Amino acid sequence: MASNINLTGEITDFILLNLPAYWEKTASDAASSGPPPFVLGVSGIQGSGKTHLAARIEEIVKQPPFNMKPVVLSIDDLYKTYAEQKALAASHPTNPLLQHRGQPGTHDLELGAAIFDSLFHHRPTRIPSYDKSARDGQGDRTDPGTWTVARTLPTEEYFAALSTTPSPMSLDDRPVDMIIFEGWCVGFRALAPVDLERLWAASRAKQSPTSKLWRHDLKDLELINNSLLAYDVLTDKLDALIHLFVHLFRSVGTFGSQDADLCFSDAKDTQNVYDWRLEQEAALRQRRGAGMTDEQVRAFVDGYYPAYELYLEPLRQGGAFQRGGHGDDHGQSALNLPSKQLRILIDQHRKPIRVKPI
Repeated sequence: MASNINLTGEITDFILLNLPAYWEKTASDAASSGPPPFVLGVSGIQGSGKTHLAARIEEIVKQPPFNMKPVVLSIDDLYKTYAEQKALAASHPTNPLLQHRGQPGTHDLELGAAIFDSLFHHRPTRIPSYDKSARDGQGDRTDPGTWTVARTLPTEEYFAALSTTPSPMSLDDRPVDMIIFEGWCVGFRALAPVDLERLWAASRAKQSPTSKLWRHDLKDLELINNSLLAYDVLTDKLDALIHLFVHLFRSVGTFGSQDADLCFSDAKDTQNVYDWRLEQEAALRQRRGAGMTDEQVRAFVDGYYPAYELYLEPLRQGGAFQRGGHGDDHGQSALNLPSKQLRILIDQHRKPIRVKPI
């Protein structure tokens, strides 16, 4: 039962289990310029409660036993500008997956990499913001002058402040020591071309009415998959991942399911995604006075389904950590550690009904 799950306790224990490995990996950095922030990914389908969960985690880690200074970064806030997205759509006019924001290829990865680099080097960092209600719901990046700044003392001043008793350093001046990176495709990894084609062919042969994968041309899916390769620059930064999970599709032959009791696959559960996203957009329209219509929302969600069918099952099995955390700087040792991913199974009301470290 959902009421029996102490989600705060589960998240606390999960982070505590992963911190020693992080400290070991970053020991050499700590001795010189200070360790980079611990990067915790939060992933889940549209409307599943990622933003709410990220805010909850932010509050958890500010308190004992962590007393950390977190910053939340959403992959949604890394979308290309409206003008850039329009240009991208125009350059691929026959690919329906690129006609609006959302898919791999529609994010500004250079901006994302620059933000991580700045936070890793303890510099004051502007955290971008994206207004989904702008341009009649098509969205656009906000004015950089309005972005929140994650403040931190330069490294030399930070170490000097630590050596002073009592320390003059305020909480605002402390270095950011956790990045909570949330988004619908956080942790996704590109598939091998042979696996992509096999999944598409199996979907095309079955032509399930709840599937969207078979309705797309393989070449359009290949473009998205190739774009996803570049997202490794962000995914490689992850030290751990919390995944809000509601399984929408049965495996079609490439990736097996080891936990049948953790899988939803009927049309009712598929509809939840539309209901959740419609609910979010209605709230956005009420708050901002603009946004997508219900019809536009349904078409928007349709564009995400091929990616859900392709990448959710590998993610569920821990695929985000097929490469080492923090990239090549810290090697592959993290691959041998258990429980780098916490899977939270949710019901149609977004309530947790099972928590499982993997």
